[in-house]
Amino acid sequence: MANPAVSVIVPVYNVEAFLPECLDSVVRQKLTDIEIITVNDVTPDSSQAIIDQYAALDDRFVQLRHEVNKGLGEARNTGVRHAQGDYVYFLDSDDCLVDEFALQTLHDIAVARQDDIVFGKAASKYPVDGKHILCELRGINIANYPYLVYNHSAWNKLLRREFLLANEFFFKPPRYAEDIVFSIRTNLRAKSISITNRPTYFYRWGRQVTHANKQKIYDARANLIEALTIVGMEGDHFVLEEMRRKTIKNAYGNLVRAENVLSRSEMHEHFRHWKRVFDAMPDDVFKTVPSKYKTFCDLIKKSRYDDALKFWRKTKSKKEMSDISPGEAFHRLRNMYESPLWKMSAPLRWVLKRMRLI
Repeated sequence: MANPAVSVIVPVYNVEAFLPECLDSVVRQKLTDIEIITVNDVTPDSSQAIIDQYAALDDRFVQLRHEVNKGLGEARNTGVRHAQGDYVYFLDSDDCLVDEFALQTLHDIAVARQDDIVFGKAASKYPVDGKHILCELRGINIANYPYLVYNHSAWNKLLRREFLLANEFFFKPPRYAEDIVFSIRTNLRAKSISITNRPTYFYRWGRQVTHANKQKIYDARANLIEALTIVGMEGDHFVLEEMRRKTIKNAYGNLVRAENVLSRSEMHEHFRHWKRVFDAMPDDVFKTVPSKYKTFCDLIKKSRYDDALKFWRKTKSKKEMSDISPGEAFHRLRNMYESPLWKMSAPLRWVLKRMRLI
């Protein structure tokens, strides 16, 4: 019996509210030559009962279960090890495919060029697409398109299974934010990558709040530094320069989670890790990033950690519009307009406007 065209891997943990919509989007795909692998990571809710209902009606379902909770990365690994499809597709169980042609679109592109990876475009209630990958591209690789370092999500990609297995590309649990290293490794080794600007994946924006803790902060930092090291060993000069800029930006941005979790001494130790990274970078790279990042890095390189934190607090609310995606900007404005304070202040704004004070 021939292998299915695509193995859709759906890790499942505490998603009963979203799982039916996710599985419905897979079941109705026009590309019917698929297997649907669900990996129950010891979910505490009724998600397994939902899976049982679907599997009873569709023999394309392959049900896998962990005996202990292992996390998202290991759930994906379990799916890959059991997959039989020519291509693998990771679908988070609180997201869904945009329409019934999503997998067919990606598969047709992959087969036409024998791509190792095909990127779809993420859609959302609020548009959240990155500003670096917006066009149709065929048969590229990271050497001729360094902006691929900005992609750090495992979902919404069709990946050739033999490519993953031959290179032993697996996630590294129990780390948090393991997508970064996985994506960098696969993007570096892929000989042919194609990108479509046709929406294929519905990302459920703001679906849950990921509570920061120290381990998540340290994992995110470790993953980013590991990704930079990998690019330094395997990437060319232009790819490495782009990765350095990404690292600087992320080091600044990741303080959002660290600020209210780490103590002053822990924050200083956090900065010392980044100081070692920044000290190893050539000075020229800091001239190619926005001024706020350069100033932030300069303070850390001089071990002025308290000043670096003060500067970050001062500038974080003055984020340049170039750094904000259209979706993020829309989301912020929508939250502002729907806030109780904004609604309560409506009469005052009307009076001030009548008085030509605003």
